[in-house]
Amino acid sequence: MSNNLGVNVAPYTIRAFDGRVLAYGPADGDNNTIPPPPRPVFAYRSPPSQPERFSIGQVEQDRNRYYINYLIERNNLLYDQVTAPQQWVIIFVPVPGRVVFVIQTEDERLWLAPRDDQDGQIRVERVVYEEPFRYPDNALFELSPLLN
Repeated sequence: MSNNLGVNVAPYTIRAFDGRVLAYGPADGDNNTIPPPPRPVFAYRSPPSQPERFSIGQVEQDRNRYYINYLIERNNLLYDQVTAPQQWVIIFVPVPGRVVFVIQTEDERLWLAPRDDQDGQIRVERVVYEEPFRYPDNALFELSPLLN
């Protein structure tokens, strides 16, 4: 689903740090309802089809707040639902040889891919950090721009 909200909107694929592709899982419920049921966002080792195309757009110029499709957090899980999209904070994380980011809510709950290279739904949770501070690998994501 395309996101026409915000400024500087561009299409991306999103991968977990270990290379798993983010794509929609099967929707819960009847697709003939209005609005359609939410679609869970999964990390797949082998995507069911081509990688999902996520439109990422700034909420407003010069702010670190973005819309990503119509993604929302509900009960600590990530879904795409045709509602008012949630704002996400995207932060660059310096990792040698990689260009990766964390994606979080404004109250600092992070997107987390399932651990242990498993397929599964993306969670949105607060992470307890240990010293020295370091984001866990399953909180790191690659955003790859697509050609229109």
